[in-house]
Order: sequence, then structure tokens, then C-alpha cells
Amino acid sequence: MGTWQTKTNPSGIVEKRLITKGKALDICCGAGTNTIYLAKKGFQVTGIDISPTAVDYAKKKNGTEQVNIDFRVQNFLKLPFRDGEFDFVFDMGCFHHVKSQRQTDVY
Repeated sequence: MGTWQTKTNPSGIVEKRLITKGKALDICCGAGTNTIYLAKKGFQVTGIDISPTAVDYAKKKNGTEQVNIDFRVQNFLKLPFRDGEFDFVFDMGCFHHVKSQRQTDVY
């Protein structure tokens, strides 16, 4: 399994209908596994990752799935989207890479 791939997905919250279908943003989407999953479940999805290689891989992977996804190379710390543009933002392994000011002060 590659660096950008995951075996987990947001199925628990989707299948239990804890979130409703709508516009979703998958930040740090990597290989697009969760992005594709959400699109297959009826979400209108944008997947972003800072790595052009990961985004290219996700686009190729999506070519076999044939769901409509807007994949972009984008830094999640500098999002170009309007506030409230998405109904749901999904993160699987992104924010733990970011140090907060408190973490910086402590360590």
C-alpha cells in the first residue's frame, strides 16, 4: 500500500447517515480513496493534496472509477474556497502534521 493510500474510509458516518449528502472537501486526499468513496455515495467532492504526485495518482485511480471529482493540488493551510462553501470537510491524517502555537511553545 502506497504512502497516500488508506484502508479506512468514512463509511461509519456515511452509512449511519450522520452526515447528509452535499458538497464535501477531502483535505490531504492522497490517492483519493476516501474522495472516490464519498463521490460514489452521492457527494459532490473536491479532493485536495499538496503533492502533485498524489493528485496525479488520485486522478488516474478515479479514471477507473468514473465518478465526478474535482482533484486539485492545494495547500490546505491556504484554501481558496469561500466560508461555508462545503457541507462537510473530511480529514484522514492531515491535521496531526500541523503544530499548533501551544505545541511549539511547549516543545
